[in-house]
Amino acid sequence: MLIHSIARNFIYRDPNYLDPLSVDLQLELTSSQSLTSIITYLVDRAVDRVNPLLLSVLMGPSRSILFVLPYGIMGVQLGACWRRRTGWLMSISLGALLDSIGVFFRFGLTSLLLGEDLWAYLMARIRDLAEWIFIQLGILAEPNLFIIQILAISLVFFSSFVYLFVVHLVALLMFERLGNPIPKAPPWVDTLLDL
Repeated sequence: MLIHSIARNFIYRDPNYLDPLSVDLQLELTSSQSLTSIITYLVDRAVDRVNPLLLSVLMGPSRSILFVLPYGIMGVQLGACWRRRTGWLMSISLGALLDSIGVFFRFGLTSLLLGEDLWAYLMARIRDLAEWIFIQLGILAEPNLFIIQILAISLVFFSSFVYLFVVHLVALLMFERLGNPIPKAPPWVDTLLDL
């Protein structure tokens, strides 16, 4: 109790100790709160500021941007969807859309940093795949650029959709054990998990 009163007095007496963004701590403090809740709050506030800095220092600014934009935003989106109990199809579709945009952002930024056109390299590989598919189907034509680009975009979106489905499966299994379950899975997923 003595430590609790010292911490409360320290927080109340020094207005420069907390920045204006965390004034809500001063309003929420009551005598029933423990020192651990104060420390937890201050650590959470510090982590919000230190994580981007640490990520930028350890990975470098370009790599940290490549990580934060697709995966950081997707984490926030998934958390918001799960908190609102959004269905799996909507949550996976929004996440796949964000991940697809993130893939194209990574292509663009990496191409800019390397000075190479990675989209042209991807188009060449997709053209080879499309030619192989045409040969297997017995079509004796060369795929045009529009078909190749549609195939590339659909493959990126499909891989993002599969990735998000696996993330939902792992979250379903893990978060329920942690006491923070995500929305209920569709019946066919339950059947798949029972196999």
